Amino acid sequence: MEAGSFTTDNFTLFYSGGNKHERGVGILLDKETSKSVKGFWAVSDRVILIKLHGKPFNISIIQGYAPTADYDEDAVTNFYGNIDKAYKQCKSDDIIYVMGDFNANVGDKRIGNTVGPFGLGNKNDRGHNLVTWCQSHNLVITNTWYKNHPRRLWTWRSPGDRTRNQIDYIMVSHRFRNSIISSKAFPGSDCGSDHVPVICESRVKLKRLNQSKKNFKLQIHLLKEDTDIKQKYGIKVQNRFEALDETTKTEALWGQMKSSILASAVEVLPKIQMNKKKKWMTDDILLLMKQRRLKKSNPLEYKSIDKEIRSKCSEAKEKWLNEKCLDIENKLSVNTKYAHRRIDEITGKSRCTSSGCIKSKSGTILMEKHDILNRWSEYIGELFDDNRAPKPNMKKNIEGPSIMKDEDKL
Repeated sequence: MEAGSFTTDNFTLFYSGGNKHERGVGILLDKETSKSVKGFWAVSDRVILIKLHGKPFNISIIQGYAPTADYDEDAVTNFYGNIDKAYKQCKSDDIIYVMGDFNANVGDKRIGNTVGPFGLGNKNDRGHNLVTWCQSHNLVITNTWYKNHPRRLWTWRSPGDRTRNQIDYIMVSHRFRNSIISSKAFPGSDCGSDHVPVICESRVKLKRLNQSKKNFKLQIHLLKEDTDIKQKYGIKVQNRFEALDETTKTEALWGQMKSSILASAVEVLPKIQMNKKKKWMTDDILLLMKQRRLKKSNPLEYKSIDKEIRSKCSEAKEKWLNEKCLDIENKLSVNTKYAHRRIDEITGKSRCTSSGCIKSKSGTILMEKHDILNRWSEYIGELFDDNRAPKPNMKKNIEGPSIMKDEDKL
């Protein structure tokens, strides 16, 4: 199993999966939400748990991908066992969401406080397993409780579009059921899959953490590469420094100097433009994507355009990478900082390959950062602790017997 997290552009992906394209789960968070992450745990290649700082309650999200009908009951039992492991890591006062592809039909008949009257189809055996599990954990299947058009209910269509079923669900703790505003499928989305997104709108607040706020970044490298900008910046800084009062105390003077340097940089240096689309993306590909979106009702044309888009994306990305690599080769011997900056641009930010947790001495799963650090500190302390008995004190400067007169004559 391969698991970890990966940050690129404005998003962080927490994932767990294998090398084969048969299973795998992930949770994608935007830049602001990822700041609230307390920890995550890749339970298996079908189950992942992530915890967020919330206000007034913390939030736990479990993402799952149940075995398809091709797998036997043992695989299904193992899946729900892993879901249980993740659920046990959630606290009773957490807002708990359980979501994913459960390959189950829960039907359109109300079942207590678990299944609402606005589901789709008939309940099957796998649906019975899901309902039983939700009842035992007091969860509500949100996308069965809101009256929507039938096209807002189905979440998967079979090859050839012969059948459409509701097999993807978002569950929430019954205690927080009233926090849900809506929950429905969006079949018009263009995601190139036989599944459609299920979106649940909920009233929750993330806790604002004390982190340094950076609204923008400046192109600092231009101070070395552009003579005019370097000269303008020097003049701005010099003018501000001349206005400083040298009689001010050292700490206050340093604060004024820092403000002068930063203010001059903001005035002179251009900001780095944050582009949400991929750097290798072309207008032709974007146009094809618009055309593909209009062909949702025609599967053959949709697949044809989708195939063309994938081909053009591959070509555009390869061309962009070749140009960047050539630029790096040319600059590597002249300007190493520029070259390394371009390497970072290509590779993206750091990837962390880890299951996201460790076990305590008693075998309990530790997900949160401070708990993990404390456990490592405890482990290192025990590893290098010297329990051996103290060495006996050796007398120093031990003198031998004095030389006798007869020996001295020899």
